[in-house]
Amino acid sequence: MQKNFYKNSRKWLIGMLVGTSLCFQSYGQNVTKNSITYKVGNVTFSLNKVEGGTFSMGATKEQGENVLSKEQPVHTVTLSDYFIGTTEITQGLWKAVMGESLQQIAQRDGEETYGVGDDYPMYYISWDDIQLFLQKLNTITGSKFRLPTEAEWEFAARGGNKSKHTKFAGSDDIRKVAWFDDDPRIQTHPVASKQPNELGLYDMSGSLWEWCSDWYGFYESSPSENPQGPSYGKYRSLRGGCWGRKIDDKRISYRDWSLSDYRYNYAGCRLVISPNDLVSQPKKIETNKYTVKGVTFYMAKVDGGSFYMGATFEQGDSVTASERPVHEVYVSDYYIGTTEVTQALWKAVMDESVTDIAKRNGWKTYGVGDNYPMYDVSWRDVQEFINKLNELTGEKFRLPTEAEWEFAARGGSLSKHYKYAGSNDIADVAWCSQNGVNPVALKKPNELGLYDMSGNVNEWCSDWWDKRYYSHSDYNNPQGGSPATHRVFRGGSWYYDANYCRVSYRYGRHPGIPLFDLGFRLVLNEK
Repeated sequence: MQKNFYKNSRKWLIGMLVGTSLCFQSYGQNVTKNSITYKVGNVTFSLNKVEGGTFSMGATKEQGENVLSKEQPVHTVTLSDYFIGTTEITQGLWKAVMGESLQQIAQRDGEETYGVGDDYPMYYISWDDIQLFLQKLNTITGSKFRLPTEAEWEFAARGGNKSKHTKFAGSDDIRKVAWFDDDPRIQTHPVASKQPNELGLYDMSGSLWEWCSDWYGFYESSPSENPQGPSYGKYRSLRGGCWGRKIDDKRISYRDWSLSDYRYNYAGCRLVISPNDLVSQPKKIETNKYTVKGVTFYMAKVDGGSFYMGATFEQGDSVTASERPVHEVYVSDYYIGTTEVTQALWKAVMDESVTDIAKRNGWKTYGVGDNYPMYDVSWRDVQEFINKLNELTGEKFRLPTEAEWEFAARGGSLSKHYKYAGSNDIADVAWCSQNGVNPVALKKPNELGLYDMSGNVNEWCSDWWDKRYYSHSDYNNPQGGSPATHRVFRGGSWYYDANYCRVSYRYGRHPGIPLFDLGFRLVLNEK
């Protein structure tokens, strides 16, 4: 796409987007034979089914004489069934998923807006931005939304198997189906303000350019069945024309392109999902039960995956330098304790209570009972406990790495991207701000059924503490920095305020020194 048509395009800063807070509390899905409707927070959006079929793609006869070489040659394509958005994604949906409005984005970057409202299409977003949006939307819904391929886009715009072979999407009369620059109210308009095409799809001509998944390339070598575009390239494909361009660009076969990190006031997108990628029933968290000398504890399965670690957007403004830069990390499957190790389990393994420890050292206790979390234990004390526990059980329990701890605290692959472990409201999930240590599992769990990962007691991790480690962290199962003087702890505690209970907050302590608000939680590799 020609850059001189667009104003002040620039690269989106990934670290500002990857953890944007989500403004929803629920989602829903309703599937019928020919459509699917989702609700994210208070925002509803629909996709219509496109039954697979075979069509001629490119500059077919009805596209007129002003076609370009990039629309040729006409070639036969066969597609499988899919669902496609009845409209472009709206500003309301973007805000519900990403936690940031078009006005906020434009204001931050000093850009003008050209139509604002929840029912207006979302624009000023790059192909890269949309990948982050899709990642979050898929986490919320459990589905696998994606961008359409060029072939899917064109088949849908033509009306699929119901096509009447019109020049524009739904009509040969551009005014019936598209907003374009001959209109005196030149700007974007609410979605679905014009007539739909044969499949009930709106604005596939005009309104906004729509990003497709494909690398941009030529048609000569296109596969005939479910083509995905070239395997690599420099630019991503755009389709549909926009309100700021001439009529001819709104033709169904017209194609354009852009760098994936450019953001435009003229470009948005439309969702697609394959039938096999619709949401399944909510996943049941797998847990294993262990009993040691009459004391029972549980370990929850965490399915591995990648996530953005560190001070993502929802963590707020009071983050520390040690939480930056935000970086992508992959962790393998593992099990993690549903609660912090309790005083009962410690005593069963070590034959010593927190009261015994406090009395021997002349310390004060801050909550005593079988179901209270264990504290006043150093990192080295914990290693001794784990060694004895493993002898008793025949297992290989250990402390979590920082990456495993944060992934679990965020809710793993079920994450809803909260500030704290399980909620944006600290009171829902954490004991903090000097309200005392409390028995485990009295607050709400997070998405994985894990309790007290924010607040109650801090939790030791296996890693050496290095506040600059994130700038050179490994991607695959990182183990922390080089040997140093301190070990990492996470989660915040009952003694400190809410800022220390954020899922990305991190700090370190000498491994030989215990603390009155520092305990731990167990991890076990998947067998």
